[in-house]
Amino acid sequence: DWKELLSGTVINERQEFFALQNKPDYASFSKSMGRYVIRADHICGWINNWVGKKNHKQFILLCFWGFIYSLILAIMELISLKEISVKGTILLIFCILLIFFELSCNLVLLYTLFFTLKDLLNNTTKVKTWKGEKGNELSHLESIQEVFGKGPCYQWFIPT
Repeated sequence: DWKELLSGTVINERQEFFALQNKPDYASFSKSMGRYVIRADHICGWINNWVGKKNHKQFILLCFWGFIYSLILAIMELISLKEISVKGTILLIFCILLIFFELSCNLVLLYTLFFTLKDLLNNTTKVKTWKGEKGNELSHLESIQEVFGKGPCYQWFIPT
């Protein structure tokens, strides 16, 4: 419902001034959204939204499972390359380009996953890094539990 969406949204300068004067701890104000984003990490082009406290786990799992899926696709195509080569040069070139694309996606996903997990273990976010601020003083485990939940470790890999 659009009325529910507007509830709590800053829509004029007076409201923005009030919001900026009453900043919650560990939150960043997004002028484009007109809201605070709790534990804001970054605006992600892949999901076209802020990555923050509510969806940070899902973003990390997107990178993790996307990397595994893309890697499996590339391996399966590398395995079938011999069979494809007998079917024609155009198909072989297309398949090689596809493998190159998938491996490129793998590198991007792995890079993003690595640096996101590094920030998580240091209990900081990209927004905090850009602003030159430090994260909260939490242990590595507490920082991970803040994003993935306090349940058993095997549940960290399940996107729920």
